[in-house]
Amino acid sequence: MSNAPREPLRTARLVLEPVSHAHDGDLFQASLGSRAELLPWMPWAVDLSMDAQSDYTDRALPEWESGSPAFAITEHGLAIGVIGLMRATDTEYEIHYWLATDRTGRGYVTEAAQALIEWVRDVLGARRIVLHAGMENRRSLAVAERLGFTRDGELEGGMTGGSVAVFPAYSHHLDL
Repeated sequence: MSNAPREPLRTARLVLEPVSHAHDGDLFQASLGSRAELLPWMPWAVDLSMDAQSDYTDRALPEWESGSPAFAITEHGLAIGVIGLMRATDTEYEIHYWLATDRTGRGYVTEAAQALIEWVRDVLGARRIVLHAGMENRRSLAVAERLGFTRDGELEGGMTGGSVAVFPAYSHHLDL
């Protein structure tokens, strides 16, 4: 169980708020407007609906309690994406994120990830963060590089995306 408080994390330009139903409308609109860019990498982008968004939030609440927190990335009160962690062990987490297409290219994911990595190290005692990124997902690969992740190699079997059955991916890690 997680003893992490459900409190926002603040960065220079963003507020990372624990995912709640208050974000559902914004996140649905952001994902809908970004569907073409999300489909190759995010299996959930196949089924975009308010019901699917609400179901995601319903799952995010107990996942937080089990040690896998998810935050809405907000800019001026508007949810523009999600960043979160999946707990693998007591000290290892996998980071995941997506951002609305119209907000990409501004360094927001890197900024949010830096804050989340510091938080998970300080609050949950993480010692290793894993990041998986498709070999063709240049934006995610650039984020991994900017954050100082080391490439482990290719994932066997790749990853499943929405518009392609399987795509090759790299595995990265960051030791804290």
